Amino acid sequence: MEDLVTLYDKYYKHITFDKNFVKELRRYRLNWSQKSDDYINFLSSGLTGVYPVRFSMIDEDNLYKLLRVNQKDLKRDSDRLRDIDPTRMVTSNSTYLSLIDLIHKFINIPDKKIAEEGIRELHFILSIKALGSMFYRFFSYNLDIATAKAVFERLNNKYIIKKEGSWQKYIEYRASDVLPNGIYYPRLIKLDTTDALDVISGVHSAYKSMLKNIFKVIQEVMADRSAISSTTVIESIEEGTMIRDDVDNPNLAVTYLLSIAPYKTDFADDDLLYLVNTLSKNVDISDIKATLNYISDKHDKKINGYLESVVRMSINYIKSKGIHNPTDDIIKTLNTLKGYWGSGDSDVRKLKDNLKILIYKSTGKKTSWVLSSAVITLLLYIYLRAIVKK
Repeated sequence: MEDLVTLYDKYYKHITFDKNFVKELRRYRLNWSQKSDDYINFLSSGLTGVYPVRFSMIDEDNLYKLLRVNQKDLKRDSDRLRDIDPTRMVTSNSTYLSLIDLIHKFINIPDKKIAEEGIRELHFILSIKALGSMFYRFFSYNLDIATAKAVFERLNNKYIIKKEGSWQKYIEYRASDVLPNGIYYPRLIKLDTTDALDVISGVHSAYKSMLKNIFKVIQEVMADRSAISSTTVIESIEEGTMIRDDVDNPNLAVTYLLSIAPYKTDFADDDLLYLVNTLSKNVDISDIKATLNYISDKHDKKINGYLESVVRMSINYIKSKGIHNPTDDIIKTLNTLKGYWGSGDSDVRKLKDNLKILIYKSTGKKTSWVLSSAVITLLLYIYLRAIVKK
């Protein structure tokens, strides 16, 4: 049975590994790097999760056009190699395998200057493909710049991205792994299928490990900010500085809420989202914000009816429990409402079912427990937003 290098020799026999091929690779890399301001800003900064950079199917198609190879044929033949396991999505990926094989071919040309330039370009393409897929999984929604900057400041010098200062420089730094004296260089010189799999796994794992560690720091920063923000909001509410007049009047609360619901920046308030999130640790607050934005976009008579019901039912229940000044202990009030909305009352269930549909439509989430948790948080938020003047 053929080895990977033997198979790929057949597919790439038309390529001349010279300065012209390097120019083609460089042009491809620059085109990707300059697709939009997001890509330029990503590479020139060390911020993680802010800019939505991806290695798309179009990027992949353009790469195979440059290489003048049919990707489907290559993938089919690669999957038949003895040491390839097609169920392993990373190490069996024909694009990763191609890039490693092409690096091997550049290593073995006489002109070492051209070889290094070509290897660097191929490594960059390998890196952006790996990082593009990881960013999509780790950061499905964009992080705000202020939080990302706080994360970068918190990173210590064990993080190479912190020492290098930008993603462009970090990727260039990592290229040393596949150049002479690099950890993968001995395998790349004598490359066979097993070597290729090891190199792909190593490069991919290094990026993934770093992103997982950065993601932990992001969670720490967001938790700290959430705690600070929530404490400030609670104090303001309990001092009455953020509460509208006649807080226990459902009519006024409903009128106010419906007046701001069509406006995203007024309706979805980050401070109040953080506050209700302190009571719902297992809820992704981005789902609640997405639902609020959906309500602002799609609000109609039916949705307004849901909002009105939430406010009226919440205030009436609070009164029935003898809570006449809900600002005295806002967390106690919200916990009381949390218990109410978690009950099995038929009117409560009907309203929750209607709001679950809104959450599903705005997030695509289908899991029962996810929807059940999210709808309670949404109900608490709607009440809170109705009584708070911001």
